[in-house]
Amino acid sequence: MAEGSNATAPAMLVSDIDDTLIGDRDGLTKLKVWLREHPGTLFAVATGRHLPVALRLIGEWQAPSPRYLITAVGSEIHQRRGEDLVPDLEWRDAISVGWDAAAVDRLLGDLPGITPQGQECQSPVKRSYFVQSGGVASDVRERLRRKGIAATVIWSHGQFLDVLPERASKGQALAFLAAKLGVGLNEVFAAGDSGNDEDLLTTAGSSVVVRSDRAELDGLRGREGVHFSDLRGAAGIMDGLERWQGPA
Repeated sequence: MAEGSNATAPAMLVSDIDDTLIGDRDGLTKLKVWLREHPGTLFAVATGRHLPVALRLIGEWQAPSPRYLITAVGSEIHQRRGEDLVPDLEWRDAISVGWDAAAVDRLLGDLPGITPQGQECQSPVKRSYFVQSGGVASDVRERLRRKGIAATVIWSHGQFLDVLPERASKGQALAFLAAKLGVGLNEVFAAGDSGNDEDLLTTAGSSVVVRSDRAELDGLRGREGVHFSDLRGAAGIMDGLERWQGPA
């Protein structure tokens, strides 16, 4: 991201929730003011959480209300229409082609170092596990490859592993949504902090990695368009937005 490369605000701002949108109340207050001052910027979230938990966290932190919610690590998209949240069935149908969750369950059921998360974390298009190390993700990918199961495997937060249809991820959901809205990806600014944000951050034209104690995104250091902030939470988002807009 070239400092001062854009004189105007991004057409879309999409943020992870945990430890990115939430976690720093002062930064969140400043972000809410920024969004009010830039009504032309469409605000969305992209989270590993399922929709009910995402909504609860947004409410508890009195965070800005997103127009769109990409949830369950990119396997679901919802649009806010008044008081209703409408699922994007076109996205669901697109990622479901050729997907067999039962086959994934059978294949990974006896793999050492992997434990299924609770039923509330599972869905027809997402299988979620606790893992003992990041190396398990490589084992999972290899098993899936040998069986010819096309899937996206995402390891994050040092313990979570999600197996999704090949077409599903935060970044792919963002690309689908932006195309549907007629927004160029170069007009999108993204924010995140963990491994499941990686393709979100690289899909957006510009992005910020907020400060984190994890090293899951260190491979993006030095990548054009990706800024690593020294600030946590929404303060880091504001830092990134200031770099987007450049000096006043």
